[in-house]
Amino acid sequence: MSSYRGSTLNPMTPPNVTPSAFQTRLRPMNLECNRCPPSPAIKGPRFKRDPMPGTGSLPRQRITHAAITTLKDTTMKLKDGDIRLERDQRYVTATAKLTELKSELNALEQQRNDRQTNLAGIKDDERTSALDMAAKALLSEGVTIESPAQIKEVILKSIEELGHRIAVLRRACELQKSTVGELTAEIGKQISLELMPTHAENVRKVIAALLVLDEAIGAESDLRDTCKERGIPISAHIRAMPVHSIGRLKDENSRLSAYIKEAVEFGMIDAADVPAIVRDRLPPPPKPAAKPAGRSKAQAEGWLAA
Repeated sequence: MSSYRGSTLNPMTPPNVTPSAFQTRLRPMNLECNRCPPSPAIKGPRFKRDPMPGTGSLPRQRITHAAITTLKDTTMKLKDGDIRLERDQRYVTATAKLTELKSELNALEQQRNDRQTNLAGIKDDERTSALDMAAKALLSEGVTIESPAQIKEVILKSIEELGHRIAVLRRACELQKSTVGELTAEIGKQISLELMPTHAENVRKVIAALLVLDEAIGAESDLRDTCKERGIPISAHIRAMPVHSIGRLKDENSRLSAYIKEAVEFGMIDAADVPAIVRDRLPPPPKPAAKPAGRSKAQAEGWLAA
């Protein structure tokens, strides 16, 4: 061990490895013990790993906007006007009428609020005598002067008329909303039926992508499992990168399996087009209900009863 005291290498350096090669081999393992305080010479996180050796020249595949656009271009094209409720003129007319009714209702409610504000500002002085009213009329050169009570009476009548009109408009709005809702359901059903083939095609593409993803997840897991079975220590060099959110196809209760089973259940993909591992888990198709046996001609004519 004395021959290594003056060396810059670790005392455990094999004698047949040159310093540069050994340091190159150790460079990817730039780790720190979590129990020890970080070294002042090391900046950044306490646990840092350099890029894995041999990966610097690998091509990088990035998900770009162009790639996403290419995937979208493979789906069925739909005109913008085909997926709008306004494509039906009945809907356009009904919504325009509803907007008109709401606008008139808001205007009348504002008028009633103004009348109520004016009514609250009128002070009815009971001490005002008929002589005072006549004197005011004389000073106003024959113009009729209404008493506060008369003014209140006029405003109250106006508020009553507005209230009746508002009640009629509110009921009209409710009926028109119902009409718009019925048209929305009818037109929406038509659009949904038209889009069902497109939606099913999109779901089938999702399933195809998930199956490819399941194979990639399996390859990543199998590599680590193989090394573990053969006693190869890889944890210091290879980081495990499992995907836990969707699960695996081999797991009956995973989200991936449930997604495919649901797509088959609702007719978005045929059972024959899914992997056998999923197809074997599907419930058997319901048997057609047996038809009740018809009455014989003799029973119908009452021959047996005779």
